[in-house]
Amino acid sequence: MKRKRIAVLGSTGSVGTQTLDLIKLYPDLFEVKALVAYSNKTLLLEQQKQFNAEYVGIIDKSLYGRESGVCFGSECLENVAELDLDVILVATRGIAALRAVLKAIENGVDVALANKETLVCGGALVKEALVKSKAALLPVDSEHSAVWQCLGKGEVSRLVLTASGGPFFGFSAEKLKGVTPEMALKHPNWSMGSKITVDSATMMNKGLEIIEAHWLFDMPLEQIDVVVHPQSIVHSLVEYADGTMLAQMALPDMKYAIGYALSYPERLPAFDARLDLTKIKPLEFFRYDKKNFPAVDIVREAYSLSPLMPTVLNAANDTAVGAFLQNRIGFTDICETVRKTLDYYKNRLNGIQLSIDTVYGLDDEAKRTAENFLKGK
Repeated sequence: MKRKRIAVLGSTGSVGTQTLDLIKLYPDLFEVKALVAYSNKTLLLEQQKQFNAEYVGIIDKSLYGRESGVCFGSECLENVAELDLDVILVATRGIAALRAVLKAIENGVDVALANKETLVCGGALVKEALVKSKAALLPVDSEHSAVWQCLGKGEVSRLVLTASGGPFFGFSAEKLKGVTPEMALKHPNWSMGSKITVDSATMMNKGLEIIEAHWLFDMPLEQIDVVVHPQSIVHSLVEYADGTMLAQMALPDMKYAIGYALSYPERLPAFDARLDLTKIKPLEFFRYDKKNFPAVDIVREAYSLSPLMPTVLNAANDTAVGAFLQNRIGFTDICETVRKTLDYYKNRLNGIQLSIDTVYGLDDEAKRTAENFLKGK
């Protein structure tokens, strides 16, 4: 495999740091050319020194300083898309990098996507850009990487995304009312950032992943299912027309999916302990609790209402999760806030066309609307 030139957007977050940890193991295969972080300037500058990155940027303009060669502001993301690169790994939060993703695709740069919101809110825009480009969209979410690796010849009848169930699998409605942020952040299997860890606990992340899978694999939402798999060993399954299924299995470590995306179409040598089937716990699969964990069905409904409604949903969820982490609302109030915000917009999006500017504008507006609901306005 020829040495690939890599940029990491969101380099100081969970996926970003895991990506750089992986790259350190293969210095002959990967060269880090650019790094962008939201606000962790100290860690970013350490990363720049360690990897000798030529371009670094900080999205938060309030951190502007006198550091030589550091870009400040959201334009850092789009600037990276203009560099001479092989792959841009996108691990930023929210839709911050949507413009950069579109620009990278336009410039023929492959995008390794670890961010759900880009496709949840701008999936149609990304697909349109891909049609006009030689660039590839490479999934980094473990579930979508698993589907990608299981797809082969033959008619696919169904995709099955697995969910760990988070720390509250089996909780009653009454017990969920007492959940605290500290409890929600203790994921039993995965090490992730705070926002996505809470999304895993509510199962909102699985709903967002359904939309993501729809855009990645051209599969109708009706043919994408979710099952709870507490062991997090089987990361997704593909069911073919003849009823057979293929499953991808690995230890619960994001570096497997990251490595496959960065090295595609080849594979990296093993970097960690291999999965030993004789030592793992029995593999279990369950239906998810729709009543106490309504997020998956809320996402399906939002997608059916309008091409713009997923943007509303994503913005409302982002706002509600932030409020929960600040102890301003309870755990079950997250989905309730999302429902209220969706209801508010049901008759307000008619005739509005999907565009990059519309997505960014609606994201800001829906966050304010959700915040007003949280304040009781």
